[in-house]
Amino acid sequence: VGTEDVGGKPAHHLELTLANGDVEHRWLDATTFLDTQRKFTFKDKDGAQKTKLVRYSDWRDVSGLKFNFASEGEVDGKQHRTTITAIEVDTAIDPGKFTAP
Repeated sequence: VGTEDVGGKPAHHLELTLANGDVEHRWLDATTFLDTQRKFTFKDKDGAQKTKLVRYSDWRDVSGLKFNFASEGEVDGKQHRTTITAIEVDTAIDPGKFTAP
């Protein structure tokens, strides 16, 4: 779509059409190409169409991969914030966690 200002920094605005026909918008930081913002439409549990805006921040390197440790979102004027305290990559997982109770 073009380049826009997101949070005081230039970002590439992309419009993506998914295989099911849904359209979402993503903004990538013009320097790092990391996600800064995402806007998409979905149906809630009652079938009502909603639009959600998510802003990503606090990008960190974990085992050579970039992860956002914080995000803020908004749906219908309601805001939420997610903070991740730790991410581990390629750690051993007890196979017992995958057995039926």
